[in-house]
Amino acid sequence: MDGFGAEAIVMPAIVLAELLVGVQLATEAEEVSRRRGKVDALCNRLPVIPFDRNTAEIWAEVQADLTRLGQLIPANDVTVAATALALDFDVLVGARGEEHFQRVKKLGVRAIDAIDH
Repeated sequence: MDGFGAEAIVMPAIVLAELLVGVQLATEAEEVSRRRGKVDALCNRLPVIPFDRNTAEIWAEVQADLTRLGQLIPANDVTVAATALALDFDVLVGARGEEHFQRVKKLGVRAIDAIDH
């Protein structure tokens, strides 16, 4: 059990990298410690999924499709989408909704408030 209900939730490695940038950008030791603590707590609850060869193949397909359509999204979000597709998972998004994930064919997108806690 992942601590988030009956559904499995994982963290793509690129999301961990993005969170760690926030730790690195903190300017005060107390803030570095606070941010690191939050990242570590999250990593203790969720498995971090590496970017592997299969995910790279899917990433290339998604990127090529979006390029053909002229609907590019940030590369890190393509990585999140490819990881989700490789696992047959939906992408869980926060309050901003990340509507650009909707551009990725066959990708389920769910708002975090849709998950039962």
